[in-house]
Amino acid sequence: MRQHWIDTTKALCIIFVYYAHCCAYYGYGKESWLFAAINPFYVSMFFLVSGYLFVPKLMSAERTDLKKLAVSACFRIAIPSVIFSGLFILPKLIMKGGIIDLKYIMVNVGGGTNYWFTSSIFVAQIFLVCIKSTFPKLNLGILFVISFMASVLVFSLNKECSNPFPWYW
Repeated sequence: MRQHWIDTTKALCIIFVYYAHCCAYYGYGKESWLFAAINPFYVSMFFLVSGYLFVPKLMSAERTDLKKLAVSACFRIAIPSVIFSGLFILPKLIMKGGIIDLKYIMVNVGGGTNYWFTSSIFVAQIFLVCIKSTFPKLNLGILFVISFMASVLVFSLNKECSNPFPWYW
């Protein structure tokens, strides 16, 4: 059953992302009331909607379905992210007069720096699938606590080692 509030929320967040990026890129609009109102939540809302859609699938999945969830995340998130990132980085480098450096391309495309949000969602989903497959009887509360502790750990490690990959954020 389609939930229209999810479609509306995603559409609004997409518009807000484009608006915020235009403000940042073109250098105006950051002082507007709209930018101040949307800035704290538009990316977080994407993650919230993604979790809202993924967690019920995860919690109801049998052990054999968890592998399907991980493979599905690869085909729905990781592969398209790498393809689109790869397609957009070359023109970006050429237009900005940058040197086409294979190492730079591999870090930004393969490492998920360009599309950090999809890489982060992918890593989070794989992490949750691994936890659920290791401990199949976990309830949602325990899964939340484990995820929260992992987030605190990753956040703490980020202060120690500066790494551009989203799974270190």
